[in-house]
Amino acid sequence: MKKLGKFLAFAGVIGAVAAGVWYYLKTQEDSEDFDDFDDEVNDDLEEFLKSEAENSDKADEKARDYVPLDFTKAEDVTKKAGQAAEKVTEAAADKAQQAADALSDVKEEGSKVIGSVVNEAKEGAGVIKDAAEDAVSEFKFENL
Repeated sequence: MKKLGKFLAFAGVIGAVAAGVWYYLKTQEDSEDFDDFDDEVNDDLEEFLKSEAENSDKADEKARDYVPLDFTKAEDVTKKAGQAAEKVTEAAADKAQQAADALSDVKEEGSKVIGSVVNEAKEGAGVIKDAAEDAVSEFKFENL
């Protein structure tokens, strides 16, 4: 049994050493793959930055010229707008005056109509008063 125990311990140590060597070699491969990937990314980034720098140089050469402003046109537009505003103001004032005249006409007509209604009401009240007086006088004479 002692020999079996020693054999199992030796096999365990050999297995552990083999696993350690395998792990070391695997990480070396992965790090080489990572280094290759890292190099590819850096190369791509450098190419991109160079192309962007070249494109920005070309864009600077093709810089856009701005259109100069013509202030006389702006002044003309301002004058026309002012004239249009004056016309609108005059038209509004005319319409307001027409509305005021129409209201005064309505007021006068209303006053005439109300005056005639009041006169007719007075005449009607006088007729009713006379009829009431006649009825009262007849009633007094009949009862006496």
